[in-house]
Amino acid sequence: MENDIRLAQIRPNLTDLRKKAKERCDLVAKKMKMRFDRNRLGAKIYEKGDTVLVERTMFIKGLTSGKLVPKYIGPLRIIQVLGNDRYRVASFTKDRRRFKGIVASDRLRLFKPQKIEL
Repeated sequence: MENDIRLAQIRPNLTDLRKKAKERCDLVAKKMKMRFDRNRLGAKIYEKGDTVLVERTMFIKGLTSGKLVPKYIGPLRIIQVLGNDRYRVASFTKDRRRFKGIVASDRLRLFKPQKIEL
C-alpha cells in the first residue's frame, strides 16, 4: 500500500528525476577528472640519439635473487621516435647480447654516465 502511494508520487516526475541524476553524475565525473588531471605529469620526451636505460620487466628465476638483478637494461640508444610516446631502441655496444625493441616512454630513463675520479 505504501509502495503504491510512493510510486504514484514518483511516476509523473520520473523523467525529470532521471535528468537531474544524469546531470549530477556528469558533474561529479567532471570534478573527478579535473582532480585526477591536476597531479598527472606528461610523458618525458626523448630525441633520436639519446642514450637511455630500459626498465626490466621480466626477472629470470634462478640462483640469483631478484633483489640483486639490476632494475634497468642498458645503456641503449634511441634510433627512432615513434608516435604515442613510443621509441625504437637498440644497443650500441658489441659486448654481450644485442637488444632491439619498441619501448614506451614511461619505461625509459635517461642514462647519465658516472664520472670516476682518480
